[in-house]
Amino acid sequence: MKKLLVLFDIDGTLTNRVGNLKESLWRFPYAVKKLFNVDLNLTVDDYMSFNGWIDKAQVWEMVKTKGVSRDEYEKKFPKFGEIVLEYFKFHKPTYTTAPGAKELLQNLYERGVNLGVITGNVEEGAWWKLDNVGIRNYFSFGLFGGEANDRVELASYVFEKAKRHFGTAFLPDNIVIIGDTVHDVRSAKENGLKSILILTGGQNSEVPKDVTPNLIVSSLEDKKVLEFLM
Repeated sequence: MKKLLVLFDIDGTLTNRVGNLKESLWRFPYAVKKLFNVDLNLTVDDYMSFNGWIDKAQVWEMVKTKGVSRDEYEKKFPKFGEIVLEYFKFHKPTYTTAPGAKELLQNLYERGVNLGVITGNVEEGAWWKLDNVGIRNYFSFGLFGGEANDRVELASYVFEKAKRHFGTAFLPDNIVIIGDTVHDVRSAKENGLKSILILTGGQNSEVPKDVTPNLIVSSLEDKKVLEFLM
């Protein structure tokens, strides 16, 4: 079998929110207030407009017009994950696994495929979400939203970071990103990686002409996903 590394996005790919979206999204004003003493008066729609962004870029976009300098931001942002985890543990927003996620992960795990996450979430929040839905055990490797300023940059770190973690070098053609936004696809393409796009409807119901994933499916339940990976 080829040395394959499959990287999953988390939100909308492996997990879905259940119930009131505010329970999860309000971690941003909570953390921003504690870090920068800034109030964010944003609606759910405002937050959803950042779909596919990584946390480091999203939070900067939210505070840069609130009197927070870039130097102050870079100094204080590293504690963002710690505060997000504090929020999650107290408020316990509800998540569920996306259709087909557990079954696909188990299948790949049993076949010895190297698995990881590539997510806009900071590391603390990412692991909490995966643990919350019972799939944390499939992963020991990840690229997280506090490590870069955009998804293209984040994906570029996979070669060195994966080599250190797994003890082997992966060819770009043997790394696949699975996600539910055009940002996931573009980050893969810009780094010479393969991609699978999950079209779940709503905000990602259409694919722009410049977005060219290797495979498009409606959910991880589609048998084409496993066929493509094997």
